[in-house]
Amino acid sequence: MLIDALALGAVLGVRHALEPDHLAAITTMVTGTDGARAAARTGAAWGLGHAIAVVLLGGALIALGVKVPVRVAIALEVGVALMLIALGAHALRTRRKARATPHGRSTLVGFVHGASGTAAITVVCATTFRSAPIGLAFLVVFALGATLSMSAMSGLLATPLSAVGRRSDRALSLLRIGGAIAAFGAAALLLFQLFRGA
Repeated sequence: MLIDALALGAVLGVRHALEPDHLAAITTMVTGTDGARAAARTGAAWGLGHAIAVVLLGGALIALGVKVPVRVAIALEVGVALMLIALGAHALRTRRKARATPHGRSTLVGFVHGASGTAAITVVCATTFRSAPIGLAFLVVFALGATLSMSAMSGLLATPLSAVGRRSDRALSLLRIGGAIAAFGAAALLLFQLFRGA
């Protein structure tokens, strides 16, 4: 059971990092960074915040045997949508500036994403694993998989984005605008799915 939990956690963690709202958020943060290494560090900072939220909040919920109330889960998802809108707006304001997002901000963005996803993740733990320690091990590996996946994806995204952005200020500006549109679109999709199911 433990091996199955660890394998499932790793696979779901990698998949989780590739969700549209996560990729939209990270795109706004790595556009304008100086190469793949800097972007990978930004992705790792996102992953750190995400891991803290998933392991601490999810672990507490598993240990206490409680579920996130529906209203709280909805409020957290709305928080993610608002954060995406804020990231998009920031990308538009700084569209002519080639500078990396501070790691503290990336960590905060990851934390908000992790907190909003904790409800669904703990439901998986509660319905799949009978043992709280195994559920916690699942969460840790899930968080690690998401962190490594986001770091790698950030580096991969930054390679072409940096090459294009270095060509001219206009190219950088267009990339920032594209990132903002992606963030706004992900926020709209998230809100649509949220309230359609409400």
